[in-house]
Amino acid sequence: MSLSVREGEFLTLLGPSGCGKTTLLRMIAGFEWPTSGEIAIGGKRMNEAAPYARPIGMVFQNLALFPHLSVGENVAYGLKARRVDRRQIEHEVTQALAMLGLAGFERRYVHELSGGQKQRIALARALVIRPKVLLLDEPLSALDMKLRRQLQRELKQIQQQVGTTFIFVTHDQEEALTMSDRIAVFSRGRIEQVGTPREVYGQPATPFVAQFVGESNFMIGVVMGREGDVFTIRLDPTGQVVPVRSATSFDVGSRVGLSVRPEQLALGGEQGAYFEGRVSDLFYVGANTRYTIEAADQAFIALQPSTQGGHAGWRPGDTVRISWPLDGAALVPADEHAAHAR
Repeated sequence: MSLSVREGEFLTLLGPSGCGKTTLLRMIAGFEWPTSGEIAIGGKRMNEAAPYARPIGMVFQNLALFPHLSVGENVAYGLKARRVDRRQIEHEVTQALAMLGLAGFERRYVHELSGGQKQRIALARALVIRPKVLLLDEPLSALDMKLRRQLQRELKQIQQQVGTTFIFVTHDQEEALTMSDRIAVFSRGRIEQVGTPREVYGQPATPFVAQFVGESNFMIGVVMGREGDVFTIRLDPTGQVVPVRSATSFDVGSRVGLSVRPEQLALGGEQGAYFEGRVSDLFYVGANTRYTIEAADQAFIALQPSTQGGHAGWRPGDTVRISWPLDGAALVPADEHAAHAR
């Protein structure tokens, strides 16, 4: 793989367990050695450099705080290892804790802290050495949802405030979309796509990205024709022909995947409907109702605005028509190998 990270950006490595994202992070940190290729930070080769000699900080999934040390001593650990002057250490530790909302916590111990406070201490310890790159290996995965979302916002704000390059590992798509400047989507040891959250979600480059990042109604078809940026696709197995606007070019006759996000599906329209199906179940999820519709030998997922009564009007067993806008679908190569050759 080849990946360039921009100075000062928040880049997320996103992918399922075992796809290689943590291995890559550990190679950047110096805990694993690449068998070939080069790792450079700021233009300087790092392959032979020991972890402590690299301009990086790291926040581990288990945080790795020292229980026998006070909060102040935990945060100061990296500075002491670098033989920084004692007064300078005190100043830097005080500043780091204040930035993270933990002023006055210097004399507390790890067992006295909440989960969110421990996360902030680990972050302060990593940032206080002023690294060029901060590596974060799923640091929020053990937190409850409310605290996790709070710390996501705080982490992004801190990154913007300090201007340090963050490389963040997660398998949580929502977390990646919320926090990142760019996302690198991993699968089976290689990068499928690198792009902004909007690009990765709205313009997936491969079938894997289309189906892994968020929910997708995914279909396979053949390009039958093209007029400008509008492609005519014949879908398997029904033979239904649908128009799709795409910025990516495909040859007539090539097989493509068509991805439609649940919020793009329109239900109930008589004009321009592509399929007719049956509502198999629905779930009220607040502002939206999530429908499953059995049609064309597959289950379509649709999100519709909830009415005051709790759903958009259809019930299990009802027959509905399905369509989506011309710009509501994304086309990707149907063959994974073709996708990687692009």
